[in-house]
Amino acid sequence: MSETTRPAVEIRRLTLSYDAAPVVRQVDLEVARGSLTALLGPSGCGKTTLLRAIAGFERPLSGSITIHGELVAAVDRWLPPERRRVTMVFQDGALFPHLTVGQNVRYGVRRHPDGHRMVQRVLEMTGLEALAERYPDELSGGQQQRVALARALAPEPRVVLLDEPFAALDAALRHRLRAEVRAVLHAAGATAILVTHDQEEALSVADRVAAMGQGRILQVGAPEEIYRRPASVAVAEILGGGQLVPAAVEAGRCRSLLGQAACQETDGPGRLLVRAEDLDELPADSPEGVDATIIERRFFGHDVLDSVRLPSGEQFEVRVMSGEMAAVGSRIRLALRPGGGHLIRE
Repeated sequence: MSETTRPAVEIRRLTLSYDAAPVVRQVDLEVARGSLTALLGPSGCGKTTLLRAIAGFERPLSGSITIHGELVAAVDRWLPPERRRVTMVFQDGALFPHLTVGQNVRYGVRRHPDGHRMVQRVLEMTGLEALAERYPDELSGGQQQRVALARALAPEPRVVLLDEPFAALDAALRHRLRAEVRAVLHAAGATAILVTHDQEEALSVADRVAAMGQGRILQVGAPEEIYRRPASVAVAEILGGGQLVPAAVEAGRCRSLLGQAACQETDGPGRLLVRAEDLDELPADSPEGVDATIIERRFFGHDVLDSVRLPSGEQFEVRVMSGEMAAVGSRIRLALRPGGGHLIRE
């Protein structure tokens, strides 16, 4: 493997603990150069601890961390944070209030002979040139996070670590800033690792998603792959937005309380992951699907999210385009769309 094709970050069998209690357990992870990887999982799953270990703030109990081919952490090897060429962007930005935008960005390269050029480059890249003389308290929350990102990019780090950087922002700003940060990181050719508990954020921003649970990485894949084909019930629950129902495959047919559909899985039991976009509302006299009743509707403009109930009492959500809806209270037939649902075997 050449130096240019080797992953930016290689983590092997890494275990981290607090007070002898393991927080991260036997983690393996590779992060490609120039990519953005999201660590996604609930609070307490170990994702921030893993990020801190990459930065150099936590020492491993076992295992190793390699950055750009250099071993930076192992039981018998420890490179301090300031020598790893890794930078962090925190949830609150952590800007120096007494320094201007330009001075904040320059802080990490103030002794570098080419520091002025490095600062001007990232100010232009992040659209902050006109704000260079302002102080943090004169900026919006989104502008402050862009300054924090510019400061992290200025030293031309090997890896940028982002610890829930959008969590403190309101929803509209959070959506816009996600797209801006992704664009800036890709324009800079930066390798980045993002910690988040927000599945929408992970799926919309990252090139790769690593789902974490109970200190372990459960699955790594492209956003669409990990969303559509979670490898386990635990990963499906981390991704959210779906319902798991008992199912069984027999002779090429998958049978569940939603009826049956063609299936290429081997015979045997499993659980069918069904999301709102996997289902169709059909007319009550349709020969397909199962009987159901629309009991509630949430309107989102371009589409609606219906809650429907089967005669047995089970409820499902169905996403329907506006203008194509039966009325609330209507009887319908509920059916899996072709290719809808994902069978999980455990």
